[in-house]
Amino acid sequence: MICLARSKMMSARLLSQVSLFSLVTAASLITVQHASASSYQQVYDVVFNEALQPEVSGEKIDSEIQQELAVYEAGQLPAYKVSSRQFTKKVREKLASRSEQTLNDEADYYERLDKLVHSNGICMAGTWQITESGKNGEGQPYTGMFAKDAKSLFIGRLSVALSDTKQGEHQAFGMAGKIFGTNDPTQNVTTESFFVADVLTGARRDSVFVAPLTNKPKIGFRFSVLSLELKIGPIFSKADKDAGMRPINGIAQMGLTADANPVSPKYMMLSPIKPVNYQINPGVDFRQEFALTPQESAKNITRDFAIYVSETATKPEDNGWQHIGYIKADKTAVSYGCDRQLHFAHPKVS
Repeated sequence: MICLARSKMMSARLLSQVSLFSLVTAASLITVQHASASSYQQVYDVVFNEALQPEVSGEKIDSEIQQELAVYEAGQLPAYKVSSRQFTKKVREKLASRSEQTLNDEADYYERLDKLVHSNGICMAGTWQITESGKNGEGQPYTGMFAKDAKSLFIGRLSVALSDTKQGEHQAFGMAGKIFGTNDPTQNVTTESFFVADVLTGARRDSVFVAPLTNKPKIGFRFSVLSLELKIGPIFSKADKDAGMRPINGIAQMGLTADANPVSPKYMMLSPIKPVNYQINPGVDFRQEFALTPQESAKNITRDFAIYVSETATKPEDNGWQHIGYIKADKTAVSYGCDRQLHFAHPKVS
């Protein structure tokens, strides 16, 4: 019992410095990045229309990439396995380099990007919509893409850490979002990314629709992932002084002039909205559960998240959350572009 308690304390200390936000895009960079100023249509095509072909060596595509592509082309769900044994010294060195880079790299996509921890995901496209006027503790209304009536094109990726993709397993949900700050799909812009998560070490969930996500999530504890935490924890704590939280103030700065004073909430929560007449299906893969069916798309049904902000609340059950809007996704896909090319720039803690 004493050993377990010490392990739990060690895990908590590590995870207070280390966050699955860092793990969402922690990866080994294999090929070149693309310009950070992209249009929504360009990023959409990479994810949903296979617009960016994987790197080719001569006339032969790398065998690993070829095997991966075959899974996506067959309409199957990839099952990337992630375990502590994969993180050898060489891989950890790559991870350290990648962690530093992703904090300074604003590219929207790469020719190839190996997501080492959050390998299994599903992407969505739609709109970010602010419908209510949120205010900080001093009564100042939020600005930028947090301001009332702000609306923007949006692309996001919902994923799980490690390999547990089925409901009822220990799933550590994370979501990365890319706000374009425009409703013109052809306009080249510098996007703003955010990262939110559920319980960092995972929790048993019956549905992805009951997993609210925040930018300062609960830590939790799982003895089975302690060895992985010990291997990669120091890497992320070195890369960012507060890796346990991802700031969102960049969203409040979008569209403002250089001399303007942005007003941003400190915390954000995205709460999935359960579809009408949805029934829980135990054991289903979260990507199948979240995906829009052709019948739903024909009826203009969307996958929605309610947007909440706060100056004080960090946990979903805390008081003090203000509901200010929605993310509405009318397109979903599991694709090579989603899992192996899309990139979200990590905002640094200032």
